[in-house]
Amino acid sequence: MIEVQHAGFQSSLQDAGRFGYRSFGVPWSGPMDHYNAGLARELVRNPHDATILEFYQKGPELLFSKEAIIAVTGLHFELRINGESKELYQAHYINPGDRLQVSTATASNFGYIAIMGGFDTETVLGSTCYYPGITQRSRIEKGQQLYFHQQDLPQVASRSRLRSLEEMFKVTELPILLGPEFELLSKEQQELLWNSSHTLGRNNSRMGYRFDPIQGLQLAGILTGPVQAGTVQLTPGGELIVLMRDAQTTGGYARILQLLPETISILAQQLPGTKLKFVNQSL
Repeated sequence: MIEVQHAGFQSSLQDAGRFGYRSFGVPWSGPMDHYNAGLARELVRNPHDATILEFYQKGPELLFSKEAIIAVTGLHFELRINGESKELYQAHYINPGDRLQVSTATASNFGYIAIMGGFDTETVLGSTCYYPGITQRSRIEKGQQLYFHQQDLPQVASRSRLRSLEEMFKVTELPILLGPEFELLSKEQQELLWNSSHTLGRNNSRMGYRFDPIQGLQLAGILTGPVQAGTVQLTPGGELIVLMRDAQTTGGYARILQLLPETISILAQQLPGTKLKFVNQSL
């Protein structure tokens, strides 16, 4: 068992995603950054769909009552076990009574804690992903008790270390495909879309990331249409909204672009104020 001493910020449990229920309005969910989530799982030898703990900007403080093997991944975080600094992207052995803390070294977005065997929590509609209105909890809370699937542990954690993925997230361009309503843009608007550097705003969440409006780039709304993670909507006010892992299943804004699946993880780790250009991969 693990007791949550401090929950961190927007911490939740996520597996690979909740699939097969979009016709009922249920989002996919799953980790915002599949790369870092996958590395955390690999380090503790878990399968790709094992449940992990995701946190945003500020990590949790956890008190362990049972032995475990854990790994923490993410950009610009600091890991301490019993106050002693430990490496990210490496598996660590936890003894009963150990206290794990994850803090922020510099500005950062999403990080992950994996535990050998995977976290054990309720399965709803085939998934353990936290989501408001579907699971009992939408966020991990202080004082909460977390459980994990216990198994025979090796005497020492794997000594394997993985390199940080920091370099792959240092991007100035996002490869992108054309969306269903792209052709509603005039030629001038299309040139403005491709030639502009788009500034990521501060109103971002697991549902969507917003870019600051650019004068002259806007479209009227549509009646409604299916959307998914990576869909880029353009509002009548000129705001570009990139839908993320907890996105709704339909929307009434023009769908002008679509991110490639791997690009969603890269965008998830970009900080507010970052300037990015869209690069058309449909040519």
